[in-house]
Amino acid sequence: MKLIILALAIAAGVASAAPPAEHSKEQIPILKYENEGVNHDGSYNWNYETGNNIIAQEQGEFKQGANPDEKEMEVRGSYEYTDPDGKKVVVTYIANKDGFQPQGDILPTPPPIPPAIQKLLEWLEAHPEENQAEENKIILALAIAAGVASAAPPPAEQSKEQIPILKYENEGVNHDGSYNWNYETGNNIIAQEQGEFKQGANPDEKEMEVRGSYEYTDPDGKKVVVTYIANKDGFQPQGDILPTPPPIPPAIQKLLEWLEAHPEENQAEENKVR
Repeated sequence: MKLIILALAIAAGVASAAPPAEHSKEQIPILKYENEGVNHDGSYNWNYETGNNIIAQEQGEFKQGANPDEKEMEVRGSYEYTDPDGKKVVVTYIANKDGFQPQGDILPTPPPIPPAIQKLLEWLEAHPEENQAEENKIILALAIAAGVASAAPPPAEQSKEQIPILKYENEGVNHDGSYNWNYETGNNIIAQEQGEFKQGANPDEKEMEVRGSYEYTDPDGKKVVVTYIANKDGFQPQGDILPTPPPIPPAIQKLLEWLEAHPEENQAEENKVR
């Protein structure tokens, strides 16, 4: 199963950056193609080059996992081509238990971490002795702050007008770790949040869960509303302003459906699909 998921991830990465073949009806020659197949230890190696300057190569091998009797597949490779503007595009990648990790100038990059959040991350790293409950609170706060920063209204310094606080309620942190706050400003910013510890997977384990929302009016007069939940699964926001991922390509969706419908297939069959 891991092999198929890695292959799907790699296929998705290639599909997102490679130029569609249907752009040209010219017959493109294959200048080079080498494929040693799958070896007895599960490793493999292939590469090819086409007449229109598409070059790709990939190697895969099983590596020692966390347990002595556990093996984990690791794939490394790259592909390159020339885009319609004549620019050379190169993407390298590694795919393993941590997922598909591509690198290349064509790939989007995340915005820089705000200084305040970076400072808190450094504090966490420097204080490993702090207890889990305190770390959970800080991590959740970081996630919420990052979400707010990505979609919040323009900074206050853009306007010298004094904005009144119409409402502010904060009951503080209760003895059981729960809390509740909300506020509303004169320029139509409304926010509220509640947090509480919930029963974890183990009887003696508690996990913090936070729920909240914020809303404001953007410069074009449109009302923006974001709701969120933050827990052990991370920060999960919802709202029309948030970007949405592209749809899964039909071929990959079909393979995913096939995998779900055939859980009984053995590893050898999975290797063939890869």
